[in-house]
Amino acid sequence: MRETARARTALTLLGLAVTGPAAASQTVEYPGSDFQELNDAVYAAGEGGTVILTRHLTADDAYSCYGLPVGVTLIGDEAVGEPVEVPGLLLNLSSPVHLENLRITDTCSAWGDFDYDGSYDDYDGDGQFDTLDAGLLVLRGDHSADRVFFGDAGGSAVSIMNGTLTLTDTTIEALTSAPAITVESRAVDSALTLYSSAVVSNEAGGVVAQARNGLDVDLIVSGTTFAYNESGGRAAPDIDAQGVTTLQVSESTFVGDPSLPDSELPWGAGSIFVQNADVVIADSTFTGTRGTTWGGAIFAESETAYSERRLEVRRTEFVDTSVSLDSGYGGAIYAEGMIVELQRLGAEGVAGLSGAFLKVWNAREVTADWIRVAGFESGGESGAIYLHNVYSAILQHVHVCGGSGPRETPGLGLRANNVQELTLTNGVFNSLNALAGSAVLFEYGTLYAAQNTFDDSEVAALLQVDLANLALHNTIFSRSTGTGVLASDTNAEGTPEMYNLFFDLGQAVDGLEGQPDASVDVLDQDPLFFSGYLSRGEGCAAYPLLDEGSPAIDAGNPAAAFNDPDGTRADIGAFGGPDASFPDSDEDGYVYDEDCNDDDPAVNPGAEEIVYNFIDDDCDDSTPDDDLDHDGYGHADDCDDGDAARSPGLDEVPYNGVDDDCDESTVDDDLDGDGFKSEVDCDDADGAVNPDAEEVPLNDLDEDCDGKALNGSTSGGCAGCASGSPPPGPWAALALAALLVRRRRRA
Repeated sequence: MRETARARTALTLLGLAVTGPAAASQTVEYPGSDFQELNDAVYAAGEGGTVILTRHLTADDAYSCYGLPVGVTLIGDEAVGEPVEVPGLLLNLSSPVHLENLRITDTCSAWGDFDYDGSYDDYDGDGQFDTLDAGLLVLRGDHSADRVFFGDAGGSAVSIMNGTLTLTDTTIEALTSAPAITVESRAVDSALTLYSSAVVSNEAGGVVAQARNGLDVDLIVSGTTFAYNESGGRAAPDIDAQGVTTLQVSESTFVGDPSLPDSELPWGAGSIFVQNADVVIADSTFTGTRGTTWGGAIFAESETAYSERRLEVRRTEFVDTSVSLDSGYGGAIYAEGMIVELQRLGAEGVAGLSGAFLKVWNAREVTADWIRVAGFESGGESGAIYLHNVYSAILQHVHVCGGSGPRETPGLGLRANNVQELTLTNGVFNSLNALAGSAVLFEYGTLYAAQNTFDDSEVAALLQVDLANLALHNTIFSRSTGTGVLASDTNAEGTPEMYNLFFDLGQAVDGLEGQPDASVDVLDQDPLFFSGYLSRGEGCAAYPLLDEGSPAIDAGNPAAAFNDPDGTRADIGAFGGPDASFPDSDEDGYVYDEDCNDDDPAVNPGAEEIVYNFIDDDCDDSTPDDDLDHDGYGHADDCDDGDAARSPGLDEVPYNGVDDDCDESTVDDDLDGDGFKSEVDCDDADGAVNPDAEEVPLNDLDEDCDGKALNGSTSGGCAGCASGSPPPGPWAALALAALLVRRRRRA
């Protein structure tokens, strides 16, 4: 009877509040002698009460889809030893339900009038009623679940329609036929909050969300892992959010499936696909996520060009994320029609046809600060960053290094096309390889570039400017077989004095009249980068900081507006000027040249040295991590690393009760080895004298340490050398010998 009632239950509960007799809230256990089935226990607990499940539930306890009639807390008893198995659960009530320590083993199905317009829904137009199938089905109210797990009984693990759910410490894995979680609003706003959870190895996607009828869907994801999910034909494998209001992601991890063939990659983004929403992603990592066309990790789009929608990404790392080298845009991030704000991002091993790291199109504003892209690959349309049709862009402290692409790749480090105003300051572009291409290409618009460093690249031009207005100051162009600045139809008349440095180039400037200017520019002088950068090989781990004696120091534009932060005349290059700052990748308050490990916030000059962890926590070689007592012996060999008077190199001091030489085999007491320590051995230098020795009469020695010799002396052992009369002299010994001889003769 319960199985046949399953569909009827789902249908009749749709859109209705299930009510029952009111009861005072209390905590009850189920099974119990007073309850024939789960429903009885729930009513007994009452609104706001708690039901503790003390065993796995069966078909005799509840329908395979059980609709909770009142808002209770349903908890699996920890004594069961594992999450307690329950049927599919339907939440269609306004009073809150909390679920904890459960495993949902069945599925609820619901269909009907989800938008409350008086008729059953058929939004996909297939002639069939829209159906929801999920282990946990939320149709109304604000509910929560903690440590809830799901079997693959068909459908999604969780479906939310016109409701709100918070999931904590939840694992959803290995579902095959539907997304792990679906969220939709048709009649009222919906929301999902996902904390400290895992969405792993699901074949039809992770979270799929959609807002309809002008309603809101809000998604919050924090501390959650998405790994090895497939898209199932959807736009993205981890989060596919179309028409939602907001998406907030923090402290989360996204991992792609390396075994997935290119033919099965999502048509959209490699991880997150969002349309018409405000998006914030912070303190997260994307590793190995791959898309086909847009966004190896993140796709964010507004249907309206130059909209006010925002994409903000902060303190996030992208490793080996990519789109197709033949047709893909934005190897890590693709943004269209959005205001884009990027801060403290790192990318390594990213790839794509255009914008191996970032592609932005039709945007009002782009701001990027402290962006580092290393070891990337371009398909040839542009390099690491491509800005196309942007009103205003500000790029500060951008470091692009170690990129490669086809021979003629335009803007292998940065390409800006039809950007009305671009400000590029304190940037570094080095180790770029596109022999007939350029490191930076700016086309159509106004470029203000100051305090940048271009170095060590195999390109035709380090900076190429076409059909533009140009202001160029305090920039280093060095060590390239190509041209430093290549300009075509470019107006730079407003800034004739540029104060740049040119060194070891095929040609310094081509296409700018009067440049370079020997009266203000630094020509043919090595900028003298610090040795750590010059010795880095092909890597990107070091920055081209100026070494002592560099001709670029205090050689920039003398106008006060260009001064370094300390008020002195600007240095030329990426680490001079008013916004000069050394990198602080780990944000611990200590910049690159002060911090001995700028990737670990726990390591810096202000940290306290943690002993015996083999890490220079405080960046001070003189602070011991081992050998705290400075006696030359580390913790592994020193039996007391807090006492310099104890170490393997010292002599053992007898009778002090301390293992001075850290050698337990060296005696500190019982020096004569007779088995008796000094407190009972009256002569610890003579093995024949101890409490177990046999007393020899008339030798004036206390061999057995009882305080008396057999001749009556009480002077102790050591031939009477203890306190008392001095020992008998040689004449007394001779007299005693004569007496003994005389006695023997009489005998």
